[in-house]
Amino acid sequence: MLAAAQAKRKVCEAEKYLADCILAHQSVLLDVWRQRAQAANSHLLVAELNVGRLHMERKKFCVSMSMARSDAESATTIGTSSSY
Repeated sequence: MLAAAQAKRKVCEAEKYLADCILAHQSVLLDVWRQRAQAANSHLLVAELNVGRLHMERKKFCVSMSMARSDAESATTIGTSSSY
């Protein structure tokens, strides 16, 4: 009877040890996935900043092109007059 109780206790200790190992493994996996999520968020932020920068550059380019176009139009209309 005593040997059976001792064996049962060892089984319970082994089960607890296994559960602790599984918990530690899951904690490590959680940390890995958390780091991957942080890296993905960083990449997303960089991409969003790049898109914003490209948008601003395109906007500046369009503004400068429209200003150049209006300057060119005003330069051609200065020399020509329909009141001759």
